[in-house]
Parts: sequence; C-alpha cells; structure tokens
Amino acid sequence: MADPLPSFLASPSRPKLKLPPGACDAHVHVFGPHKVFPFAENRPFTPADAPKEKLFALHAMLGIRHCVIVQSTCHGFDNRVVADAIAAKKGDYCGVALLPATVEAAERGVDVLLLVPEERAAEAVQVIEAANARLEDKIPYESVTFP
Repeated sequence: MADPLPSFLASPSRPKLKLPPGACDAHVHVFGPHKVFPFAENRPFTPADAPKEKLFALHAMLGIRHCVIVQSTCHGFDNRVVADAIAAKKGDYCGVALLPATVEAAERGVDVLLLVPEERAAEAVQVIEAANARLEDKIPYESVTFP
C-alpha cells in the first residue's frame, strides 16, 4: 500500500487578503505524528501525518490567532492529539472531542452542538440521549440540521 498523501500544502503561499486581528480557524484536524499519537486500529482512513507544528506554522503565516481543533475518526476516541495541540497554544485554541456514548460525566468536560445532515440527526441525538440516560450531569446539546 502506498503512503498516504498529505492533507495540506507543503509550501502554501501567503494570500493577498489580510485577516483581521484575532482571526479564528473554525475547523481543523491534527493527524499524528502517528508514532506519538497512534491511529485507531479500526479507523476509516489513514492520513499522512499533519502534526500541530505544521498547523501552527500555517496559522502564523496567515495571521490566525484562534482555532477549533476537531478530533478525527482516524484517532478514534483517543483525544490526546487534540489535547496536546490545545495545550501548546495556552488558551488560544479549543477543541471538539470524539467521545463514546459510555463516557462518564467526570471524564467529559465538554458541551455538544450537533451540526449534522438531516438524515443523520436522529442517530446523533440518540447517541447523546443514550449517554444522558446514564449521566447525573447531562450533556447540554442542541441539534441543528441542514438538508
């Protein structure tokens, strides 16, 4: 099997548009490095490593200060890659964790906004409600669908 192709440009060019101060990148993924943050055994795909350092360099070049790092299914429920990147930015970045429905309230520490295609909304809400049935502190959520 061939090595996966990178999901980023190795040498991006600086755009002519200058972003406003405090600009936020609202959805990114960090992949690996897989030797430090292994990919899940049952992952749906295997990406090339795209570590936090590549993301930080891109954001520095673009003038992006804040970011939301979203856990990728290739890392499964092991959210360490997201937590590591967030910690490195000391409050300027936040993240979205991927959690199994069996997670306990003490492990959670996240709120959830479900933004899902209409045909998957019922399934997504069922996952949250199944978790809430077992939790003393309910997961606050809002379901937003789009066609």
